[in-house]
Amino acid sequence: MTAAAKVRRRDTTTNYWIGKYFDTSLYHNGGTRWLCANGHFPQADGSLQTTDFTDEELASLLQKGFAVKAGNGFRWNVAGFTEAQFAQFTALFDLGDRSDETLLRWIRSVRDAFASFVPKRLDGQINQWVSSYLSGLAGQVTEELIRRGVLWGPQPDRPLTDGIFYVAGKYIDP
Repeated sequence: MTAAAKVRRRDTTTNYWIGKYFDTSLYHNGGTRWLCANGHFPQADGSLQTTDFTDEELASLLQKGFAVKAGNGFRWNVAGFTEAQFAQFTALFDLGDRSDETLLRWIRSVRDAFASFVPKRLDGQINQWVSSYLSGLAGQVTEELIRRGVLWGPQPDRPLTDGIFYVAGKYIDP
């Protein structure tokens, strides 16, 4: 078993439903933080200049799934957007204010349900429980979408990088 697989296995025991899709090596120890600190950003065309990396760094990018072999060279395996491209992409998911209101009402109803049985002295901990509960639900939905073939899951030999991307330009604060 690879070190990355051991990390993923450990992560799944702490937060079963969604933890298996989050591999800390993607963010630390040569992950996104290192890429940003060293000015290595995916280009919108996917090109990857191997001369920018040592052999060890390139091997790490391949192992983590940030890069893949393409013909005689390599390409980024994470999306790179310009600001305009990212604005167009995110506009595809704009469902209007109504969906946000529905979601917020649902989250509030879950919090109110917890507040109905949690002792008042522990009220400050309710949001943590609600967050964990709803995260688990999001993970179950993800699992069902993978089972139905709507989404694909991680490959067994490397971390899932599908949710990692770079936007050139101004800082975007989610």
